[in-house]
Amino acid sequence: MSTAVRAPDLRRSGGGGGSGAPGARPGLAWGRVLNVVRRHLLIAVLLLLLTVLIAVPAIAVVVVSFTNDVPGSGTPLHFIWHNYAALWSADSADALKQSLITSVCGSVIAVAIGTGLAVLAVRTNIRGRWLVELTGITPFFFPPLVGALAWGLLAQSNAGLLNHLFSSLHVPVHLNIATIPGIVFVFGVYYSPYAYLFVSSALRLFDPQLEEAARVHGASTATTFRNVTLPMLSPAVLGAGLISFTLMMENYTIPAMLNTKGNINTLMTRMYALMQNIPSQPNRAAAVGMILLVVLVVVSTIQRRMLRGRDFTTVTGKGLRPRTMDLGRFRWVALLGVLVYLVIAVVLPFLAILNSALRPYMFVSKISDLFDFSTLTLSAVQQVTSTQQFSISLRNTLLVGVLAAVLGALFHYVIAYVTTRTKVHGRGLARFLAIVPIGIPALLMGMGFLWTWLYIPLPIYGTIAILVLAYIARFTPQGFLSATSVLGAVHADLEDSAVVSGASRVGAVRAITAPLMRGGIASTVLLLFLLSMRELTVALFLFTSKTVVFPIDIYNLWLAGNASAAAAISAMYSVFLLIVTLAGLKWLRGAV
Repeated sequence: MSTAVRAPDLRRSGGGGGSGAPGARPGLAWGRVLNVVRRHLLIAVLLLLLTVLIAVPAIAVVVVSFTNDVPGSGTPLHFIWHNYAALWSADSADALKQSLITSVCGSVIAVAIGTGLAVLAVRTNIRGRWLVELTGITPFFFPPLVGALAWGLLAQSNAGLLNHLFSSLHVPVHLNIATIPGIVFVFGVYYSPYAYLFVSSALRLFDPQLEEAARVHGASTATTFRNVTLPMLSPAVLGAGLISFTLMMENYTIPAMLNTKGNINTLMTRMYALMQNIPSQPNRAAAVGMILLVVLVVVSTIQRRMLRGRDFTTVTGKGLRPRTMDLGRFRWVALLGVLVYLVIAVVLPFLAILNSALRPYMFVSKISDLFDFSTLTLSAVQQVTSTQQFSISLRNTLLVGVLAAVLGALFHYVIAYVTTRTKVHGRGLARFLAIVPIGIPALLMGMGFLWTWLYIPLPIYGTIAILVLAYIARFTPQGFLSATSVLGAVHADLEDSAVVSGASRVGAVRAITAPLMRGGIASTVLLLFLLSMRELTVALFLFTSKTVVFPIDIYNLWLAGNASAAAAISAMYSVFLLIVTLAGLKWLRGAV
């Protein structure tokens, strides 16, 4: 019956029985095309942005490593293999060896410190648990740039404050931070929070059934921890080791600031030196950067093979609480160890920076001079803050940090929503591109951005915009993973119920999903802001005299030998980051 009713309607609208159906097909087909376009427009825009921000700069570096010049130079590009001859030089081999030594040893120290603090904070009855938890994450908010500067002041071979202290006390110890062990030490101290966060999260999710079974069969607490707990934590420990190794391999700041004599070269310092040579050798620098990409791919592959086929599921529905290990008489010894680490990682470095910022001269003839408070002055601070350069750097740092955090969080949440809440084609590619920067060194990304935006005919090079875009691209993995975890905590049924009740998808997100994620969104913005405020390496090739930011200022002042000015900015910079962090965490606790 329904067919008989529709047929006359179609004939009347089409002007006749034979032409009605064919006449309707173009309209129906056009409607389907519009629906397809609407459904895929957002993913198309996201893929375009991810391609421009991430894929194109990465491809640019690869292309430059195989060509005779760089994009935008005006010289016809020809593919050559000569750039890779630099890989067989003694300098490159030495840089690779020293990169591997410092990164492997630094990762071992960072994982050992972070894992130890996590175990003490989560699984023992140590005194002052809150202090242990605070100690585990505090170095994360003390930028490696400032940490390297501080330990340069503390442990310089000739003028280090600790060397003066040891000499005055007649202690036969002489420190020299400008060595491979010195770089390893600073790496281990300031990257340990990553291991702490990985392992402490795993410990809090650990189901104690296997531990209880081992104790039932007569195993001691120590034996159970060694043979059951630690093996089950291996994914977290390996993950922490991999992220620490990756970050250390790509770190330029610490080796560059500590290696004042230039006798230690890593892949990053080697690449930067090739770029700064006269004449510059960007093609060889890009080829050297390819070594690092290969190393990171190999390390990631090894990690996956080590974990393949092993079951690490520990979260079940039993609701049991893990037993706390009794440290006995070692409770105070463990707390003392935590305090020693806190002093080494935060207290001593900050005091060294503060001392240098408040003294009119850097030379200290004897340790008692440090306690002569009559010589303290704010002249260095006043001199630095009264310059136009400081005002420009302050404005640029805050502007770049805020824009990168807000726009980046919006961008990353949209990617997370499309890749987790929709079935649209291309979401897998978007997810892959969002994670790619975690394996691209910041120096390579900065070089890629330089060549990309010199070639693309848009006038953003030399402006704040290129720094904001570079930071957004640089921290896309962190923002995307944070957004994905926050979005996963809000069940999709809440949003779908609103849509079924007549609300649009955008309206449902605005009225239901976004308010429920308010605390998570704010934490993502805070994370991106802090990361942007700390970043130096990606901006090295992108800043100008009008777009300089605090990390660049500190780095340039230190290299120029103006340690007092560098320390003055570092002290204010560190206090500001600490205040922002504590205020942000307090606000987040109240908002959740």
